[in-house]
Amino acid sequence: MTMSIKRVLIPLDLIRSPSDALDFARNMAADCPVCVTLLYVLNLNIVPPGKQIYDELLAESERGLRKLSKFF
Repeated sequence: MTMSIKRVLIPLDLIRSPSDALDFARNMAADCPVCVTLLYVLNLNIVPPGKQIYDELLAESERGLRKLSKFF
């Protein structure tokens, strides 16, 4: 029985280098077409941020994910 993988979820830490996870997914996608979803969860560990801080963190995260998505 052969397993058919269609979707891959890759959790990322944008602070550390996510290259290992991206290389793994890219190699997997080279063998068969898959849809890759990059997931980044920001853990604030602080009092809920104000709107300006939240917007800045969101924009920074989006830039990082867009940059990484170019690998696919």
